[in-house]
Amino acid sequence: MREFFRFLFNIYATIMYRPKVVGKENIPAGEGALICPNHIHALDSVLVVAQSKRKIYCLAKHDLFNKGIAKWFADVCGIYPIKRDSADMHAIKIALKLLKNKQLLMMFPEGTRKRLRKENKAKEWSCYYCM
Repeated sequence: MREFFRFLFNIYATIMYRPKVVGKENIPAGEGALICPNHIHALDSVLVVAQSKRKIYCLAKHDLFNKGIAKWFADVCGIYPIKRDSADMHAIKIALKLLKNKQLLMMFPEGTRKRLRKENKAKEWSCYYCM
């Protein structure tokens, strides 16, 4: 099911947004890594997942999991809730387990979307953690 959604969104994103992937060569093949892109648009996480050949698990704010369809979609796509206002030990344990199992995990270090203005340049995140 996840692959079906990824395929559909990849076609949509290619037509509508023409995304440019930068730094794909930094992701180790067959190893666990933490993917930390900039968060500028609501579709950032979906674009990153759609452009990857490997499955990427995600951490997302727990508020997104309040509705039935959103929770179902999150379960299908490998998205885990994180409470942003505290040290969420459950989310930390999930993250460590995924990385130890050589999976890719995406999270946004800024914690929320940051709009790009002319005076603000996108930060280049080159942080990944291999296990």
